[in-house]
Amino acid sequence: MLNRRLILLYIFMSIIHGQSSLNALGYGNFSNKFHASSISIGSSGVLSTFKENISLHNPSTWHNLPFAVLTTSVSYDQGLIENNDSAFFNLSSTSLVVPWRQKLSFGLGFSPLFSRDIIFEDLTNDQFIFTDNDTLNYRRKIISSGGASLAKFSLGYKINEIQSIGFEYGTVLGSSRKSNNLIINDVNHFLQERDYFSGGIVAFFYTQLLENSIGIPITLNTFVSKSLKDIGVENEAYQSFIDLNGNSYHDSSDFPDLGQALIPIKRFSLNEMSIEEFGISFDYKDENRNHFMLELYNWNDTGDHIFSSSIIDSYIESYSKLNIGFVRFGIPYTDDRYDYKAGIFLGDYDLKNVDNVKEIGIGLGIGIQFGLTNNQIDISYNYIKRNNLEFINGNETIQSFSIGLSLGDLWFVKRREM
Repeated sequence: MLNRRLILLYIFMSIIHGQSSLNALGYGNFSNKFHASSISIGSSGVLSTFKENISLHNPSTWHNLPFAVLTTSVSYDQGLIENNDSAFFNLSSTSLVVPWRQKLSFGLGFSPLFSRDIIFEDLTNDQFIFTDNDTLNYRRKIISSGGASLAKFSLGYKINEIQSIGFEYGTVLGSSRKSNNLIINDVNHFLQERDYFSGGIVAFFYTQLLENSIGIPITLNTFVSKSLKDIGVENEAYQSFIDLNGNSYHDSSDFPDLGQALIPIKRFSLNEMSIEEFGISFDYKDENRNHFMLELYNWNDTGDHIFSSSIIDSYIESYSKLNIGFVRFGIPYTDDRYDYKAGIFLGDYDLKNVDNVKEIGIGLGIGIQFGLTNNQIDISYNYIKRNNLEFINGNETIQSFSIGLSLGDLWFVKRREM
């Protein structure tokens, strides 16, 4: 475990991945970034928060879309750990969803899977004294960046008036870097590694209207997900070098220079991560178009984690969450076209070798419909507080502002039929 002199700093590394204290664990923090419509109540994506009876992350609901939808969502997050403040911008998700005859639907999407963007750095120098006239000042800096993403293909099918199913396959792609820097008398001594990710994740979705069976207007949504090909990691460990020109890159000016460096040592693990997810939700609708929602979600990783490439000697073994939400949907093409959303959620992270981390969060959001094809802007706000973060000796607070833009269009419809 890193000592108390280490401080956590955030840096903007890419528009795909955001930063969090949990990024320092294992291969990073798995992403719970979804479209702004889901973020508004803290949902894990299975709840129908985009439009009534429609979730952008649940293909078993897509047949309810009247138009094809191209959508993207971005967020601006502000984090605070003790007195260290930071801000970062990232892409939450992007997708294209196409319904066909209110029976079948398919979609393509891209979203982050997990992120490692983080920096640990000593606040002060240490000294190693050989003699009175021979002293070395040194400090440490560890940088980790990058992560993995999912490129997804999805299908949805309406079985009958009360049941529908969905299928999704995601290809894992991406890479991450880790750099250990020992700074001796202001000269950088680097030891670097890179990880390349591969694998696939498959998910099944099911939606059922329960009103006919129980007499109450409740919609059940559930899904199960598993890494069909357990996520493999190819690790490359590079020879250490002294960065004589101070540019943080290994080149011909360093020692040993790039031409004299040994080729990296490669290792591969086929089962480095093995991910399973399960979610179930209930959506009750009253006579005033108010929806009261309850969601239970669980995420597990039972992979080998044999490479010692984590900043912290730990990783997230499981995560569970309880979410309670409220949504009032507007009516398209009227003055009452605004959606109002709110939610509260409780989460628990089970960490390897470290005490569990608890979190509580609230969310607020509004959806604004416009145009003839049900275009929509979603704006959301999340406030999350995590405690028991013993590996950084403090608590973490995250505020997230998200905005999503969804544009509808007619596909597979001849002009004369419009």
